[in-house]
Amino acid sequence: MPRSPFPGMDPYLEGYLWPDLHHRLATQISDQLGPLIWPRYVARIVVRTVVEELESGESVGVMMPDVELFTGRRADAPPAFPTPSGPVVAVITPPAVTLRQPITYEAEIPSVEIRDVAGGLLVTSIEILSPTNRRGVGRDEYQAKRRTVLQAQAHLLEIDLLRQGRRPVPPPNRPRAPYYAFLTRAQRRE
Repeated sequence: MPRSPFPGMDPYLEGYLWPDLHHRLATQISDQLGPLIWPRYVARIVVRTVVEELESGESVGVMMPDVELFTGRRADAPPAFPTPSGPVVAVITPPAVTLRQPITYEAEIPSVEIRDVAGGLLVTSIEILSPTNRRGVGRDEYQAKRRTVLQAQAHLLEIDLLRQGRRPVPPPNRPRAPYYAFLTRAQRRE
């Protein structure tokens, strides 16, 4: 991966590089925690799939040129314009067509679960927040998962490395910072 010109976190990671970073970070967390918590607990990577639909009003343009230039002469082409380098044919095509239809895609979101080996009970869920957690269906699904983890009396660690969008967990009086790690303890809920 090319080196970022910015100190600290790379702002480009919220784009097309994010899924790779997200999966690699979940893998590193699991790999490094595993030996520390074994044999009583196990760290597992769990991937959930969120199907997202782009916001209404966004469009996909089908690109067609307004003018095409051909050298030489085709049998079905209109009359050519003479030029010093030979005849050139101009073909006028209709303007670009814009199609408006819902566009959906699947986002795979990994998290790390720490479970009790003896009973398989969830002890801690480590969530690396994704841009998907901040909008539409993905936000709703994440909030439901968050409630489920907290109702299961498990700890919830949310790692928020995103700079854009609304944070899923806006705590009151939080210090201003570009990145956060939120820990909600099972018993204390703070």
